[in-house]
Amino acid sequence: MSALPPVIFACVMLYFAYHATVGANGLAALVELGERREIVGKELAEVKARNLELVSHVSRLKPGSLDLDFLEERSRLAQNAVTPDEWMVLVPDVAAQRASDAS
Repeated sequence: MSALPPVIFACVMLYFAYHATVGANGLAALVELGERREIVGKELAEVKARNLELVSHVSRLKPGSLDLDFLEERSRLAQNAVTPDEWMVLVPDVAAQRASDAS
């Protein structure tokens, strides 16, 4: 009978040690959370950069500060229109290439 309390204590300690290491809120989950944070941080930086680009485009199309060259460029791209005396040079989207390379 005297060996029973230490065995029960050891089992309880092993239970808590296991869950502290492998459990849903354990060390393994903490490491995974850190990795996920890095990935989401990179995604956030990309989204912020895209947002700044879109804000720039919107500001150039506002009635008070309308950029006619930019408006013409956007309308030609949307309509895929070129006059016979013009050359159109298509530049590949670097961000799209990086995204396709990453996947």
